[in-house]
Amino acid sequence: MNKYKCLFLFIFCALLISCSSSPETPVADEELPNEPSLELTEIARVSNINDEIFFTAFRKIMLTSDGHVILNDWRQQALLYFDGEGNFLEKIGREGRGPGEFADLRDLLLAPGDTIHTFDRNNARHQIFAQVDGSWKQVQEYPLEQKFSEELHSFYPEKVYPRDEDSYWALYRNNIGIKDTTTMYHEWMTPVNTDLEPLTEEKRLLGPAEVTLVARTEYSMVSSSHPNSFKTFAEFDSELELLHRAYNRDATIRILDLDGNEQDRIQLPFENVRFDEERKQEHLENLKSNDSYDNAAVSRAEDLYLEHRAYILQFVMDNQKRYWIQIPRQDETTPDWIVVNFDGSLAGSFRVQDQFEGLQSFTLSAVRNNRLYGYAYSENRELFLVIWEVEGL
Repeated sequence: MNKYKCLFLFIFCALLISCSSSPETPVADEELPNEPSLELTEIARVSNINDEIFFTAFRKIMLTSDGHVILNDWRQQALLYFDGEGNFLEKIGREGRGPGEFADLRDLLLAPGDTIHTFDRNNARHQIFAQVDGSWKQVQEYPLEQKFSEELHSFYPEKVYPRDEDSYWALYRNNIGIKDTTTMYHEWMTPVNTDLEPLTEEKRLLGPAEVTLVARTEYSMVSSSHPNSFKTFAEFDSELELLHRAYNRDATIRILDLDGNEQDRIQLPFENVRFDEERKQEHLENLKSNDSYDNAAVSRAEDLYLEHRAYILQFVMDNQKRYWIQIPRQDETTPDWIVVNFDGSLAGSFRVQDQFEGLQSFTLSAVRNNRLYGYAYSENRELFLVIWEVEGL
């Protein structure tokens, strides 16, 4: 029964997405810019700190209220704390099973008021850290798992946002049931207290967020993202209690209220950029050679490929009511990042590769007061925390 419910939800939401365009939807700009209007000044490019603190792959980068950086590197059973200029300040926690220690640090949240929430699967523990006498200390811990129901469950929220003095809005993303070859992730919101405990059993379902392929091993069944399948990007405006949502398969930004009512906000300009057929076939061959995926999963991957690249590759909302969006371009010399105001007007554009040679695969994690925080790799795959100042806005 559940799998038919999932299929129905997927078809319904797909129809809603395809039919929701309105002639009143503001168009950001009729044409994409061919020349960049913004310049980026490098503030920091940070790699390995020392022989014991080195970068391998970042799971998350968060900003404190004063612009300091907290990041989680997946091989470091600790958090790394930097100031806004990229200077290393403190290592938070260490490997172990005692208070303030981690055995499998999977994720973190930075809540309003600058409290860090960490989620450790192997220790089955949710820990809360706060600054005490100038350094980060563990101040509370709880068992990790929180389960809402058999169909919608999550160990922890993906993001939290201000609600009132004693609570947050929590955005969850979790699968709503695994089918034979694919699973669908959904998003929903619920109010939680400052310890992230739900204040109500009510779940405000916000619709599908992502389709992923299912891989099976001898001991587990996991899902992995498909590079060009259905996916959404979400940011919450706590002041207006509206979720801003962008879909990678079309060029529209939509807003949803907490009752799930959705409407188009902005129609973005776009280009249909064809796939590199060689890379597509390489990806499918890798799936075929992976024993974890069955033939049905590989066939599903082929079905999910669009005839063009996804319209939206990255999407971040800043604290000044603007969207920062990476888009594919036919001409690789033209700007592939656009900054769009909430009213649909184009605020600026840039191309990272034009600004800093030698960096590639740039991922934007946060934007605040015209500063970009993210990470990138060098040509020899060295990982960097990068901070850039944007000029021209």
